[in-house]
Amino acid sequence: MKIKLKELFRKKEDDLDLDLDEELNDPDIRIETYEMTEDPQAKEELWDKIKNIRSLYITAMRLPWDFCLSCCSGWGHFLFFHTGSTYLTSDRIERNDVSSTQYLEFGDYFLKYSSDGVACVDSKSNTKWSTTYSMQAPFVDVCGTTAVIADQQGMQVYVFDEEGLKGQFQTKLPIQKARVATQGVVAVILADDDVTWVNFYDASGTLIAENRTTIDDFGYPLDMALSPDGIKMAVSYMRVNGNKISTHIAFYNFGSAGQMELNNQVGELNVDDVLAPQIFSVTTARQLPSAPTGLRYFPAASLRKKRKR
Repeated sequence: MKIKLKELFRKKEDDLDLDLDEELNDPDIRIETYEMTEDPQAKEELWDKIKNIRSLYITAMRLPWDFCLSCCSGWGHFLFFHTGSTYLTSDRIERNDVSSTQYLEFGDYFLKYSSDGVACVDSKSNTKWSTTYSMQAPFVDVCGTTAVIADQQGMQVYVFDEEGLKGQFQTKLPIQKARVATQGVVAVILADDDVTWVNFYDASGTLIAENRTTIDDFGYPLDMALSPDGIKMAVSYMRVNGNKISTHIAFYNFGSAGQMELNNQVGELNVDDVLAPQIFSVTTARQLPSAPTGLRYFPAASLRKKRKR
């Protein structure tokens, strides 16, 4: 194989049009032609140089990405394992409320509530809205930007969002627990001697669903969890048999998955010698009971399978 290389030198820089055939005899133009016979060793060296250049190019392109990835990984490890020992006070506000007033995070605001009423305030303690009521033992449950305030062992229920009061109603029986979903649906445990009612209401108090349980069958209700969409619910019960205690957790689905089940119950769990005083939802599909010995979580799909067996 022969490779011909031609180099064209021009002295007339102002001449933009050049016809090679016509200008071959022009003394101002010099055409040099070189011939090179292929050498296998030279060819191999050339390919090695090309491969080295390609490798250097790829490495140069990857270096910024590797650097960014290493920085992100290092920063993530630092944030995960680092334990802070100092803090900075960015602002200070003087409280002028009663000692029984409590604060709870509520979306981008805070709920300031007591037995006399509730207010939605920002980080500067500026009030966005407020509502008065009279409760003996108010307790709050928040789901995103929706909150329910109920009177424990009382009958009052108030539902709020970031714009203010969404609805209020009264139950017919004393309230033990109350949980709220993002759309304002409220699940309430009501006590009636040996009978326990787990009822669903909308924000205005319209009864959506009710479920009757007895202490002999299920036990004494300790806590309940409601998924953010208001479809899945779990209730933790304490059972006492002689001098032994056990936990019974009932799982409910008020969507299509539970329509064909008795009382919408799609699963249950019994654990001996364990008490689960707290249970909460970590996603729309999982409930997480808390016991003195630790935490356990249950995907909703696996609960239906357990009950069918």
